Amino acid sequence: MKTRFVLVPLAFASILALAACDEQKSQNDPSTTPSPAPAAEVKLTDADLPVSADFEEDAEKTITTASYKAELESLTKEVEGS
Repeated sequence: MKTRFVLVPLAFASILALAACDEQKSQNDPSTTPSPAPAAEVKLTDADLPVSADFEEDAEKTITTASYKAELESLTKEVEGS
């Protein structure tokens, strides 16, 4: 009687495990899933990365003493992600 309480749940767990393996195998079957295109290799140099000096000219044109508080507030919101 005690062995029944062990064998029945063990058999049920084994069936579930086998069903999960079959489902996973069909999802990973290479014949059914298209392979992604190889990514092109990108070479970056230091000149490609923007730095603060790249934005100074635009900032001098757009930010004035009257608008600096609004600009600072918008930048703060942008950085915080809200």
